[in-house]
Amino acid sequence: YTQIHWHTEYSPLGKAHSESDHLWDIILPSHGFIAVDRQWAAARNWPDTMSMPNDTRKGVYLLEAYHHLYCLRIMRTTFWEAVEQRPFSHPGGMGHVEHCFDALRQAIQCYADDTPLYTFGKFTAGDGQVHQCRSWHELRHFATSYTACYPDSVPPIPLGDHFGFCDDGRDGLEEG
Repeated sequence: YTQIHWHTEYSPLGKAHSESDHLWDIILPSHGFIAVDRQWAAARNWPDTMSMPNDTRKGVYLLEAYHHLYCLRIMRTTFWEAVEQRPFSHPGGMGHVEHCFDALRQAIQCYADDTPLYTFGKFTAGDGQVHQCRSWHELRHFATSYTACYPDSVPPIPLGDHFGFCDDGRDGLEEG
């Protein structure tokens, strides 16, 4: 069980967003790219996918939680650019941002979390409430164990050249 709070180090109360920018910047969504044996994946009814460039016996997947983190980062950056009237910077264009909003909407509907959040009329429903969560540590460990060695990059690297650069097993997120 995990206590969920309205404000964390990722959204500090009464502080400028720039104080938490570094925490968002060190999140590595690419840690969620995994490569698994195709037979292992087929036995679990996983869909077919692209092959690892250097080992066609393995298929490459992106774990959805890491895709959602990627989208959150894009949306957060776009939000602050709009608030501060800075130029839009995402290389994927506004269509990618729209995709991210819809991907998170679909995930929320898919997971249909029915946790009853307590409220005292202060717009902070459920602050500090305990939730039953899946283990981020286990997901990170799974991603590390089956890493596709696919790094985040700016500017984009051609897809075939993207593989072969393993991270240190950390994804930039704390355990909570």
